[in-house]
Amino acid sequence: MTPTDDAYRHGVIFTLARHVAEEVDAISVLLEKGCVEPSKPHLRSALEAELGILYILQEDCERRA
Repeated sequence: MTPTDDAYRHGVIFTLARHVAEEVDAISVLLEKGCVEPSKPHLRSALEAELGILYILQEDCERRA
């Protein structure tokens, strides 16, 4: 697979989306137990991945991915 393949671009976006889902799941488990402070790094990681997805999807997706 080369960076010019459509599958590569979709794979990058899918991987970031999966990362967001995993981090949000971790946050939900921590908050369910009342652990607010340890959930902050997970929240930041989810936010950064979401911002990465939004950046890639804005324009010139092939190059950004």
